[in-house]
Amino acid sequence: MKHCKVCDCEFIPASNRQKYCAECKKQVLQEQRKKALIKYYKKLDN
Repeated sequence: MKHCKVCDCEFIPASNRQKYCAECKKQVLQEQRKKALIKYYKKLDN
């Protein structure tokens, strides 16, 4: 079992590289997409 890096709960990872539980993973991916979109649109403006 591993500990989630966000909420520190225990979870069973599907792979060795998994860092977050299922609930936190959704949140983290959403934040990453948001940052990527902001960066992309800033690049288009310049």
